[in-house]
Formats: sequence, structure tokens, C-alpha cells
Amino acid sequence: MYEHWHDKHQASTLTGMSVKTIERLAAKGEIQQAERPRPGLRPATVYNPDDIGRIKAEREPGAFLMPQTAPPVSQPGAMVPAAAPVNWGTWLECFAPAPPPQPPTIRRFLTIAEAAEASGLSMNFLRHAIKTASLPAVRDGRTWKVRRDDLDKL
Repeated sequence: MYEHWHDKHQASTLTGMSVKTIERLAAKGEIQQAERPRPGLRPATVYNPDDIGRIKAEREPGAFLMPQTAPPVSQPGAMVPAAAPVNWGTWLECFAPAPPPQPPTIRRFLTIAEAAEASGLSMNFLRHAIKTASLPAVRDGRTWKVRRDDLDKL
């Protein structure tokens, strides 16, 4: 019954898509799939050749080009349709300067490595200060976090 249907690899080669993409399209219902029985083996997954042809046609170069709105002028003096009006405001927005970059946000809590870089102190000194409670810190999973205010006071 499914002798003329394509298997995964044939469908992949015909459409230029990966096998995984073919399987995803089939799972979404964009390609009809069926099981072709094979004697002594597991059934092979096959795909509808009409759906494969449709997908192939959609992927061909030029498939997404807009059709021409005006036929070519073949006779001198023939009327040419007027062009659509241009929205100059929208067109000029494309050339507007980008907004200035935002200043970096100042983080309230720093890891020990970030605190060492910001303060110029060594990581070992900061760990010792945390251990002796001269620098308050909060445990965040496996790392320690230090408030920037407390680091400035140290």
C-alpha cells in the first residue's frame, strides 16, 4: 500500500532537510506518515510523496518572491499602473540613530571573585574576612555573595 512513499532518508535528500526536521514536521502533522510493513523486520516509517513534494516546492529558491503586480509593458504608449504611495516617515525611521547605550547596572551583591576584582584585595583575604565574620556574606549555593556596601566599608 505504501510502496511509493518515501522513507526518512529519501525524504531528507529530496527536501534538503535533515532527518530530524522531517520527523518534527511529521510530529506536527505537516507531513503524513505511515508504517510500511517489512517481512522479518520492524516496519519502516514512510512519508507521503505529495507532502514531500509540497515541502520541496516551498524550499526551492524563488518560492518566496513576491509576484509582479504590473505586467511588462509590451507596446509603446501603454499605461503603466501607478506605484503605491511611500510612507516616508516609516522609511526615514530606518535611518534614525540608535538610542545611546544604557549605563551598566551596579550589582548589589558580588561573588568573591568579582569583589576581589572590584576592591583590589585577594580572594584569600576576602575568604578569611568572611570566615572571621569581619565581612558579612551570604551563601548562594556553593558560592559566597558579598554586599557591595559591606565591601566598601572593609
